[in-house]
Amino acid sequence: MNQLWAGYVDNRYGRIMRALRFRLALSRGALWLEILVRRFWQLWTLLLFSYAFVAFEGLALVSSNVARGLVLAVLLGSIGLLGFGLRGLKIPYRDDAVDRLDGVEAPLASLRDQPATGWDAVLTRALWDKHQAQMAARAVELKPAPPDLRLASFDRYGLRLMALVCATVAAFFAPSGGFTSVKNAVSLPVLAGSPGAGIEAWATPPSYTGRPQVYLGEVADGVLLDLPVGTQIVMQVYGGSDNVTLIESISETETAFSGDKTTVRNATITVKQSGDLQVLDDDAVLDTWRIIVTKDNPPNVFVTEEIGQTTAGALQLQFNASDDYGIVAGSARISLDLEHVDRRFGLTPEPVARDPLFTTLPLPFRGATDDISEVLVEDFSKDLWVGMPVTITLSVRDAAGQIGEVQTSGTLPGKRFYVPLAASFAEQRRDLLWSPENDKHVLQVLKAVTNLPTDFALSSGSYLKIRSAIRRFERMLQDGVSKDERAEITDTFWDIAVFLEDGDLGDARERLLRAQEKLLQAIEQQAEQEEIANLMKELREATDEYLEMLAAEAERNRDTVETSQQPGGNDQLRRMMDELQRLAENGESEAARQLLEEMRQMLENAQIAEQGGGSSEQLDQMQDALGQQQTLSDQTFQQLQDLLENGGEASPELEQSLADQQEALREFLEGLQAQQSDSAGEATGNAGENMGSARDFLGGGDLGQALNEQADAIENLREAIRRLGEEMQQASQVRNGLQEGETQDTTAGDDPLGRPLGRMGTTESGDTYVPDQNTSERARELLDEIRRRSGDIDRPDAEIEYLKRLLDRF
Repeated sequence: MNQLWAGYVDNRYGRIMRALRFRLALSRGALWLEILVRRFWQLWTLLLFSYAFVAFEGLALVSSNVARGLVLAVLLGSIGLLGFGLRGLKIPYRDDAVDRLDGVEAPLASLRDQPATGWDAVLTRALWDKHQAQMAARAVELKPAPPDLRLASFDRYGLRLMALVCATVAAFFAPSGGFTSVKNAVSLPVLAGSPGAGIEAWATPPSYTGRPQVYLGEVADGVLLDLPVGTQIVMQVYGGSDNVTLIESISETETAFSGDKTTVRNATITVKQSGDLQVLDDDAVLDTWRIIVTKDNPPNVFVTEEIGQTTAGALQLQFNASDDYGIVAGSARISLDLEHVDRRFGLTPEPVARDPLFTTLPLPFRGATDDISEVLVEDFSKDLWVGMPVTITLSVRDAAGQIGEVQTSGTLPGKRFYVPLAASFAEQRRDLLWSPENDKHVLQVLKAVTNLPTDFALSSGSYLKIRSAIRRFERMLQDGVSKDERAEITDTFWDIAVFLEDGDLGDARERLLRAQEKLLQAIEQQAEQEEIANLMKELREATDEYLEMLAAEAERNRDTVETSQQPGGNDQLRRMMDELQRLAENGESEAARQLLEEMRQMLENAQIAEQGGGSSEQLDQMQDALGQQQTLSDQTFQQLQDLLENGGEASPELEQSLADQQEALREFLEGLQAQQSDSAGEATGNAGENMGSARDFLGGGDLGQALNEQADAIENLREAIRRLGEEMQQASQVRNGLQEGETQDTTAGDDPLGRPLGRMGTTESGDTYVPDQNTSERARELLDEIRRRSGDIDRPDAEIEYLKRLLDRF
C-alpha cells in the first residue's frame, strides 16, 4: 500500500514540477543575482568608477607613469575583490530554487508528505485526498519571489549608486562612449609589455560650421581628410623614445610637442591650408594623415533696390546677403556726400565735422542665415543730413570675422513737412546743426515768420510755445550757444515742427507704430498666446486712438477738407484686425507682416485735415488767450506763495521765464487786436496794456503788482470776449434777415411762407430746417448737463470758465 501511495505521489508531484519549470528557473536566477550583487558589489563599483574616469580622459591629466600605476592598481584591486567574492561562494542548486519558490506555506513539500496511520479508514483517506488537492492547487499558483538586491546594510555611503551614475553619464556624454579611451588605457605599454608610443588625436571644426568632431585614430591610412579652415587638431602622445617629433604643413607656424616621454606629449594645430600631418618616433612613422582644407569664403552683400522711404519718411533699403556658413551680424554706415551738396542759403558755411551714422542690419530671428533677403527700415527724420546726398555702406560679417561690403548713393529720406511754418522750423533747425555761423540768421528768420500769429491760424498756446522757444534761443546767443544748449533748442524746434505738421496725431501715430512693431516681433518669436492677446488689445486701443484723432482733426476742418475715414473704412479695419489676430494665434508671421503693412498704409494714407479752419476764429483765439493768462496768473501766485511761506529769495530765472511768457502772450493779443472792431479792440487793447505792465513787474521781481495787472488783464479779456460774442450774434442775425425791427418782404425773393425763392421762382427747400421734438428735447438735456457741470467745484477752473461762457451764449 505504501508503494502504491508513493507512486501516486511521485506522479502527481512530477506533473506539478514540470508545470513550474520556468518559475523554478526564475527563482534560481534570483538566487544567483543576489549572490553576485551581495558578494561582488565592491568589484563592479570599482570597475564603474574606473570606466567613468578613463572615459572622460582622466588619464590625460596625469603623467604616463602615474597612468600606468593607476591602471595596475585597478587591475590588482579587481583581482583581489574577485577572490574575496569567490571565497565561501555557495552555488544555488535545484533544491534551493524549490525551497525559495515553495515559500512559507510550502505546498510543494506537503505534496511529498505521507500519512503516518489510518490509511485504511475511509474518512481519513478522504480528508487526506482533500488536503493533497488543496496543496496541488496552491502549488500551481506559486510565483517566484523577486531578488532582494538591497545593499544599504553593506554600502552605507552609497558608493555603488554614485558609481552607477558616473558610468551612465560617461556612456552617454563621453567621446565615443569612452570605449576608445578604455581601449587605450588597457593597451598602455606597461601592460602590453611594449615600449612603443601611443597617439590620441581629435580634429574639432569651428562650431559655426556645424561639422562634427573627428577622431583621427579611426581614419584609415591613405584616406583624404576633408576639414574646414580653422579646425583645431589636438594630439597627445604617450610613451615612446626621447625623439618623438611632429612634421606638418597644414598650419602657418611650426608646431612641436610639449613634454617628454615621462609625461603626456601635447600639441595643438590650427588648420590653415591643405597638407600632411605626420608623427615620428626616431625614424619610425607612428601615424600619417593627408588633409584637404575647405576654404571659408568672405560673405557677399548686394543692394537690390534704390534708396526708398516709407510713407512715414523712414529710410527703406532692400538688400541680399550670403555666406558659406551664415551671416552673424551686419551694419549700415551713412556718410555725407559733401561734394554733391547744394551749398546755398544755410548750407553755405563750412559744416561742423560729424561722425557717420550707424545702424544695424535686420537678420532673421531663426533659421538659416547663409542666404538672406531683408529690408532695412530706419527713421533718420531728426538727423541733419535728411534731404542731402549720402553714401550708404552695408557691411556683413560671418563667424570667422570676415567682412563683405557694398556701397550705394542717394538722398537720405526723412519726414515730409507740408505745413509752411512747420517746414520753416525744420529747415532752420537743420541750419543750426549745420554750422554755428547760421545762428543769428536763424533767429532773424524765425522772428520774421512768426511776427503775426494770425497769418498761420495759430492758437494762443501754440504761439506762446513758439515765441518762448525763440526767446530762449535769443538768450542763448548772448553768451554763445554751448553744445548741450544747441541740442536742447534743436530738439525743441523739432517738436514744434512736428506739432505744427501733425497736431495731436504725432503721439497717436507713434503709439500705433510701436504697437504694430511689438506685435510683429512677438509673432516672429512665437510668443505665448496670452502675450499675443495682450499685444492685440494694445494695437486695437492704439488704432482706435489714432482714428479718434483723425476724426477730431477732420471735424475741426470739415469746412475745407473731406476726410477719407468713412464708416465703411472702419468696418474694413475691424475685419483686418480680426484676421490679424487669427494669423497671430496661428503663428503665420509672414502673412501677419503683410497685413500689418496694409493696415499701416491704410491708416497713413487717411486724409488729415489741413491746418487752419475753425481754430482761426477770433472768438476761439481770445478764449485760448484767456486760458493762457489764467495759467500764468496761477503760476505767478504759486511763486509768490512759495516766497512768502518759505521766507526765501526770489528766483530771477523763474520770474524772467514768466515775464517772457507774458510778453509772448501780449504780442499774440496785439496781432488779434488789429483784426477786431473798435468796441472789442478797445477791451483787447486794455488787456494788452495790463499784460505789458505785468511783464515789467515780473521782470523787476514785484510779483504782487504783477498779479494785480494780470487780474485786470483777465477782466478786460472777458469783456473783449463778451463784445465779440455780441458782434457775432448781430452779424448772424443780419445774415438771416432777423435783425430787430426788420420786417420780412415776401415779395422780394421769399415765398408767402418766408422761404427764399430759388432760380426761376422755385423754392430752395434744402435751406429750411424744422427741428423735431426729439432734437428739442436733446437740446434741453445738453443745456441741463452744462448747468450741472458748471456747478461742480471739483472741475478745473478753465473748464468751469468755458462752461459759464456757454451758458452766457445760450
